[in-house]
Amino acid sequence: MSKEVSLNRSINKEAKYSGLSLFGLIVGGIFGALTLTKFDLVFALIAWVIGFVVGAFISSSWHKGRVQRWLYWHMPISEMSGNKYLPLSYLRRFM
Repeated sequence: MSKEVSLNRSINKEAKYSGLSLFGLIVGGIFGALTLTKFDLVFALIAWVIGFVVGAFISSSWHKGRVQRWLYWHMPISEMSGNKYLPLSYLRRFM
């Protein structure tokens, strides 16, 4: 068994900026900017926080593979790809 190289540890980590989710910061900024065009600064800050929480949740779900797993299990991928021999979602197992 080989030792894990430090480069692999950094590649496998979620993208963060100053300890905050990078995707969360981007989504929060977009939510805040869009809200600022119509409402006050207070509402824009509230929208930024809500956008950050939503973006951080999506980012962590994507990084942990929950989004890909959900798409594989619940979307009609087998019908689109022409593979009709995949087991049903409740019969699939992870390796």
